[in-house]
Amino acid sequence: MRKASDAIKSYGLSYSLMPSSGSAMTAELARAMNANKPVIVTGWAPHWMFAKWKLRFLDDPKKVFGEAEHVDNIVNPGLEAKAKPVTLFLKKFQWKPGEIDSVMLAIQGGTKPDAAADAWISANGDRVNAWLEGER
Repeated sequence: MRKASDAIKSYGLSYSLMPSSGSAMTAELARAMNANKPVIVTGWAPHWMFAKWKLRFLDDPKKVFGEAEHVDNIVNPGLEAKAKPVTLFLKKFQWKPGEIDSVMLAIQGGTKPDAAADAWISANGDRVNAWLEGER
C-alpha cells in the first residue's frame, strides 16, 4: 500500500487509494470488469486474476514499484546427497509467465490443488517430461 501511495504522489495522480485485503481487491476488480468500467488495482504476478481477465501492468518509468522480480528454486545443500533426482528436477523446472496463473485460477474456482496440478501436467506433458529427463 505504501508503494501505491508513493506512485500516486510521484506521478501526480488524482486517485484515491482504498486500502483493502487481497480478497476485497479481487472482488472490486470483478465488479469493475463485469461492469466494463476502468479500475486500477495493485496486482502482482503470479496471480489467478491474470488467467481470468485480460489485465496489464501500467508503465512505471520512475520505478516506484522497483525492478522486475523473479522466483528461484532454493534447496537445502544436503538434498542432493539424499535425493539427487529431486535436485536435478528443480534445476530444470521453470514456469513460464502466465502458466501458474491458470493453475491458481482453477484452485480459486474450487478445484483441489492436486487435481489442478494434474490437469496442467496433462496439458503440458512435453515440458514436464523435459524436466524429468534423466530422473527416472
